Amino acid sequence: MLLVDRALLAGIRFVLDTVERAARNEAEDPAALRGRLLEAQLRFELGELDRAALEREEREIQERLRAVQGGPIGRALETSDGLGVEISVGGDEGELAPEPAAAPRPPGTRRRRARRA
Repeated sequence: MLLVDRALLAGIRFVLDTVERAARNEAEDPAALRGRLLEAQLRFELGELDRAALEREEREIQERLRAVQGGPIGRALETSDGLGVEISVGGDEGELAPEPAAAPRPPGTRRRRARRA
């Protein structure tokens, strides 16, 4: 009987650990958090949320995204016609973006060398 009880408890513990791990992964998944932002915006447009509730929910989700991604994610702006725009900024402060690659030259053309004066 004791062996069955231990096996049952071990099985329950395994299931609970698995559920906890899945919930944690979903809570820390940036795609799932962005989906929650879109869902909140849709609920606002359908009249299920008022502006204050939308802003509160967006703030909470964006804070969670910052914590998961380890940096700023951007700011949501609203235009005069009520349409939302999100501006995302990433990277460390003072970090420069890499230089863009040179455009490829058409086949059969050569690079000119600078003349020496």
